[in-house]
Amino acid sequence: MIADCKMISSKIRHILASEGDADQVSSQGAGIPDDFFRDLEDPWKGRVKREHAEDVYRQVDDAAKDLAFAVNVDFSPIVSHLEGNDTKGHKAEICSSYEDQAVWLRGKNFKLLEGANNASVNTALKSMIPALDAKGKKVGDEWWTTSRVESALSNYRVAVDKAKARVLELLKEIAGNLQPKIEVIIFTSTLSVIAKTLSMHVSEGRRRSWVVPVLSSTARQMLLADLVPYWNDPAQGNAQPNMVQMESMFLLTGTASTNLCMPTTSCIIRDILQLNGTFCLGVGPPLISQ
Repeated sequence: MIADCKMISSKIRHILASEGDADQVSSQGAGIPDDFFRDLEDPWKGRVKREHAEDVYRQVDDAAKDLAFAVNVDFSPIVSHLEGNDTKGHKAEICSSYEDQAVWLRGKNFKLLEGANNASVNTALKSMIPALDAKGKKVGDEWWTTSRVESALSNYRVAVDKAKARVLELLKEIAGNLQPKIEVIIFTSTLSVIAKTLSMHVSEGRRRSWVVPVLSSTARQMLLADLVPYWNDPAQGNAQPNMVQMESMFLLTGTASTNLCMPTTSCIIRDILQLNGTFCLGVGPPLISQ
């Protein structure tokens, strides 16, 4: 199993990205809300190492830069002009739409500024067209865009879709390669959770100065006699009484039906604790005494 774990670990390290990799950061663009890029890139970035999909990563970077340039040329002059001048009743801001995966200019009455003594503002105002949603319907009277921004948006979306598909392909490939070792993966992942849990319990116990109870040298035991499941009626005589006799320390664990991994987890914890003379009792359906 050690050899299998080393092989699995090596394959995972070769393909999967590490948390905090600098080349997995979402794109950014001056004036464009960060949420826009995060919404489109976070679902696939940070999954695999960039070197395995460099071409599609670069396409996304280039498309994001083109989009930022289009927004800067067509939207920013209007926003800057309104922010720098006392224009009552006129406002504009660059906003993103999660549903339509778009960046648009939201403004009110700014079209009335046409003819202002600013060439870049006039050029931007003349290029404004109503924003349309994914179904081709007009979003609203306050939502605007330009042909250049829409073209850049379309190219960016295509690049993102290609990158997402490539990452998914790589993940499916490594999943297929590791499929023959799925039992080892499940076992080691469960063991890892158990080991981490025990470690955290020990750390917290030391912090709080917990101590393990010292067992008395006097022989003690817990005896539960004539137990039957609560759903069986002892009066009908169809229940077989049971007796539970235990010694040493007892650890109660949750019922196996509460979690798919509980049977394996309980068995491993039981084995670990039994090495230290601790008895582990899995809690099942309640019992009653006759």
